[in-house]
Amino acid sequence: VAASAGGASFGSPALPPGKLESLTDMLEVAEVQQALLAELSVVKENAKAAGGVREGNERADRALRLASELEQHLHRLGNKLVVANDMYNDMAFPFQRWDICLRLLHVCNAHDKDLVEALWLALMLRDVPATAERDTPQSYFAVRKQEANNKLRVRFATEQGAGFGQGTFEEGLWLTKLRETVVSLGQRLHTNDREGAFPLPLIARELEMFLWLRSFGGGPSTDPLWAVNVMRDVKVRFPALAEAYFEVFDRSRDDNPAFKLALARSCSCVLKLWLDATKQAYARGRNDGAREELVSVVRSGALQRWLDDLRNELQALRGNRIDHGDVRAVENDILIFSTKATELVAGR
Repeated sequence: VAASAGGASFGSPALPPGKLESLTDMLEVAEVQQALLAELSVVKENAKAAGGVREGNERADRALRLASELEQHLHRLGNKLVVANDMYNDMAFPFQRWDICLRLLHVCNAHDKDLVEALWLALMLRDVPATAERDTPQSYFAVRKQEANNKLRVRFATEQGAGFGQGTFEEGLWLTKLRETVVSLGQRLHTNDREGAFPLPLIARELEMFLWLRSFGGGPSTDPLWAVNVMRDVKVRFPALAEAYFEVFDRSRDDNPAFKLALARSCSCVLKLWLDATKQAYARGRNDGAREELVSVVRSGALQRWLDDLRNELQALRGNRIDHGDVRAVENDILIFSTKATELVAGR
């Protein structure tokens, strides 16, 4: 309860300047208001339950005060339209409803990159259990949690595991919940605007890191395409997905070599899925833009730059105690993709 209390915030960043551009935007604000009403209703009931069970001590009294404060907000939300700024500054942010904050940023076209990334990081960590069997995941989560706290200027910004929190990180019960969180919100927020409320490179990197940390040091394996498939469920088109993944890979120079290899595999998988989807659409006579998109990145030279960078980094990995066979497998996949993509573009 304490982690959700309005008093958790100190100097919270206000809703950045933005504007509603259409009647559709205003209707979406009303829809967000209904979602906030539902979420805060649950918080209030939890606070009341906590106060009733331990009535008479400081924590219980604080919970009951929280429930009373929430009752006032719920009355306001349930009886009239509330402007986006008030919803964000008075309710969504103080009570750490990060999904609602992101939806309000999106509809108001108020895209502060650092704020958006911090909100997404806090939101994703909330779905991941804080308990891990090994030190490496716990150390990573501690650092990222502190980064989110600092950027959002709040205490308890990521009550880690609050969204699911059952079992250990390695057991992986959180995978389904985190996927649902990213997909449901991502489908609302993802646009072609790289400065929007769905920071594709950040989300892709964190999902890949969570996946790698779970298997690091002999932990349980997970579908290596899990993170890529989450992005595909969000309906991210292949050019944006490939660009994001190669950007993440390019920025991973100082990361663990084994994680870099995992990212290289994912980059290769994105390209293979793109090629397969393009070939299937082409064979069926469908024009969904996939072939044109592939032709565009080939002719612009972007694809060649991505592949050259990938090859160079893979060569460097050979001297970092990485199995040469694993590196060679990714290199072969890249060669096959390059050849088939060139043939497809040429119409062969």
